Amino acid sequence: MKLTANETVELKRSLKNYDAVYTVIKNTLFRIAVQNTLNKEIDLKGPISAVTVKGDIVEVAKELAKLKKEEKANFILMILDGNVDDGTKIDQISKLESKEQLLGKLMYLLNYPTAGLARALANNIQKLLYALNAVKDLK
Repeated sequence: MKLTANETVELKRSLKNYDAVYTVIKNTLFRIAVQNTLNKEIDLKGPISAVTVKGDIVEVAKELAKLKKEEKANFILMILDGNVDDGTKIDQISKLESKEQLLGKLMYLLNYPTAGLARALANNIQKLLYALNAVKDLK
């Protein structure tokens, strides 16, 4: 379960698009950090890396879930908004809709009543014009 050098470079590039940074960490430093902050012993084998996200967490989670599905990465720890998890929520987060999709749905919901009102008013004006034309034709 290991990324090749080319796959690591590609991952860094794709994460950069989502305002995220992939960093390789020394095992001893990571073990000390986990022990000091979480009071938890952790058994580490192989290279350890971290992904820090400033942008859309959902898109980053989708990239990481792909790696997990291909069995090229294993997630042992995840800190999200100050909450510590064992890394199993990556799959759940990756199934959420992205920020752009949610904003699009919100804009649709905000625009819908206004568009409906505009259609209703236009329909009433059109009916009034038909009625006026009918009255004009009768005279």
